[in-house]
Amino acid sequence: RDSVRTVFAAPGYLTSWPGPVNAGTRAERDQPVTEVSWFAARAYCAAQGKRLPTTDEGEYAAAASETVRDASSDPAFLDRVVVLYTADAYERLRPGRGFRNVYGVRAMHGGPWEWTEDFNGIFVSADSREAGGTARQTDFHSVCASAAIGATDPSNYPAFLRAAFRAALDARATVTALGFRCAAGP
Repeated sequence: RDSVRTVFAAPGYLTSWPGPVNAGTRAERDQPVTEVSWFAARAYCAAQGKRLPTTDEGEYAAAASETVRDASSDPAFLDRVVVLYTADAYERLRPGRGFRNVYGVRAMHGGPWEWTEDFNGIFVSADSREAGGTARQTDFHSVCASAAIGATDPSNYPAFLRAAFRAALDARATVTALGFRCAAGP
């Protein structure tokens, strides 16, 4: 934790860990890993022979309930997801939150927000550092409307919340309730 370069992570990187290489007690290690940047999440997945899911893949999985592949127009499902999203950051990290959807994906809505490969239209390459040592970012839609653009159905409030959250991030962000999951390899 203490050797990450600031170009790859904002302050707050793994600050809940008791020490630089100590992730804590067994109970703490059972929680989702959060407070990591997009760079760290992406590197971890690559080291496992996997990748971060795309936003489209995440939204596809997020639309599923326990029994229906696309519950995005079911008001009861959307209401339940909003309730799960309103939990405070620490409650969202408690293991076992959420439900297993029809695809077998656990805690799409009860756990932390998640990094995606293409999280908000800002494409960052570690190979494109400028002279000052910072990553160059090409922002294709960082205006306020990006959240609305990212949500394919503005009446689907949970999808709108996810799009708004992604739009507020940059690749260095480290947030208490922001983690990741890996998808199958490239």
